[in-house]
Amino acid sequence: MKNHYNLITIGSGPAGLAVLFYIKDSIPEQLRSKKFTTCILDKTKYPSGGLINDGKMNLTPYIGFDDFTDGRINLEEAWLNINYFDQIILRHGANPEVTGLDEQVIKYWKNKLEPYDLELIEETKQRHIGTDRSKALINSMRKELEESGIEFRLGEEVTQINKNKNGFELLVSKDGDNYTLTCNYLLIAPGRMGTQWFRHQLDQLNVDYKQLPVEVGVRVEMLYEDYPIAHEIRDPKIKMKNPTNGDRIKTFCTNPKGKIRLDMPEQAIYYKQHKLIMINGDGLRDENAQTSNTNFAILNKISLVDPEQDTEQYAIDLAIKTFRVGGWKPIVQRLEKFLDYRRSKLSDFTGRERVQPTIPIGAITPGDINIVYPARIVNNIKTILERLSKEMPNVIHPENLIYASEMKFQNIRVEVTNYLETNVKNLFVAGNGAGLSSGIVGAASNGILAAKGILEKL
Repeated sequence: MKNHYNLITIGSGPAGLAVLFYIKDSIPEQLRSKKFTTCILDKTKYPSGGLINDGKMNLTPYIGFDDFTDGRINLEEAWLNINYFDQIILRHGANPEVTGLDEQVIKYWKNKLEPYDLELIEETKQRHIGTDRSKALINSMRKELEESGIEFRLGEEVTQINKNKNGFELLVSKDGDNYTLTCNYLLIAPGRMGTQWFRHQLDQLNVDYKQLPVEVGVRVEMLYEDYPIAHEIRDPKIKMKNPTNGDRIKTFCTNPKGKIRLDMPEQAIYYKQHKLIMINGDGLRDENAQTSNTNFAILNKISLVDPEQDTEQYAIDLAIKTFRVGGWKPIVQRLEKFLDYRRSKLSDFTGRERVQPTIPIGAITPGDINIVYPARIVNNIKTILERLSKEMPNVIHPENLIYASEMKFQNIRVEVTNYLETNVKNLFVAGNGAGLSSGIVGAASNGILAAKGILEKL
C-alpha cells in the first residue's frame, strides 16, 4: 500500500462511497492514465456507515436532501444525483421494489392524523435494503471500487490531521502501529458515529462550523398489527409541535416486523471504564427473519441558546445518567409503567405473551425512564403517543415496550462552499456528521457534489 495519495476519503458511509464512485466514473482520461490515486479510510473493519444498518433510502429531494433545500443544486440536479446513486445500489443487488407511491394512501393517513395536530411528512419513492441484506450489497460495491484501483484501508484510525503546503498529513493507527499518510485533497465524511472525533479535528484545523440541536429520545416496540399505518407506509415520519412548550417531536426509523438492537460498538460513548451503546432498530427483508413486532423512535429536538451551549455534551451527560440507572445497560420499560411513573421490574417480562422484547433482557435492564429523562422530554413522548393512540388505540397498550436511550448525534453544521469545500483549502466534508444531509441518499448527494468540486480542481 502507498503512503501518498491524490485523494483520501475518511469515512466509508454513503457519502464516502459516492465520492469514489463518481470520481471513478467521471475522471478525465488524461488523469486516469496518470493513475490518480485514491483510498478510503475507516476505523471500523467493515464499511459502510448507514448502509450497514436498515438501509432506508428516501428517493426524494424533499427529505434529508440539504444540497437541494439549501440551494447548492437545483431540482434537476437533485434528481440526477438521486438516480445516479440509486442505480449503483440497484446494480449491486438492492431489491427493485419501492414503496410510498400511493398518493391516496398518504392522503388518507394525513387526514386521519391531522385532527390530532400530527403532521405526516409526505414521501415519494422509498427503497428498503434491510439489515439482513446490506452486507452482501456493500461487499459488491466495495469489489467494484477495488477493481478500479481504489484502496480500502479499514480498521485504520486517523488520530490527527495536519495541513501543510502540499496538502494534508494524516497520523494513522492500526493494531498498535502508528504511521503517516499524505494526500493532496482530503474529504472527511464521518457520519453520525464520528461526531466527537470530527469536531476535534475541525477545531485543530480551524474549520468554521456552528452548533445544531441534538435529538434525544426513546424507541417504542409493539405488535405489528397495532401500528397499521406502517402496513401501508413502511417508514411513516410523523411530526408534532407541543403547544405547551413549542418543542418539536417526531417519529423516526420505523421497522415493521423488525427488531430492537444495540448500535454498533464503534458508535459507543465511553465513560470511565464503561462502554455505552445506544438502542436502535433493524428492518428485515427476509420473511423468515421477521418478527411479530414493529418498532420506531420518538425523538425530541433540543437546542441550547442564550447562552449557546454544547448540545452534544448535554446528550452525552443524559446518556450517562440513563446507563447508570440501567446498571450500564440501556433501559426497557413496560408502557403502562412508563405512563404511570412506575419502575419496570424483571417480573414484568415473565408471563407476558402479547409483546415480547426482540432483544434479550440480558442486554438491557428493566427500569424507569422517568427517573433520568427531564420531565419536559417525558411529557413530549407521552403527548405524541397519546395523540397517535387517538387513531391507533393500541399504540398505548399496557404491554408495549419503551427503550432508552436513543440519540442522534448530528449537532454541528460545517460552513462550506457550493461544492462542500471548507475554509481550509482542498479540505472537503460531506454527509450527516457534517450536518449537511440526513439519511443515505442525502449523504450520497453530498459525496457526488464534493467529487465534482475535487474534479474541478484537478
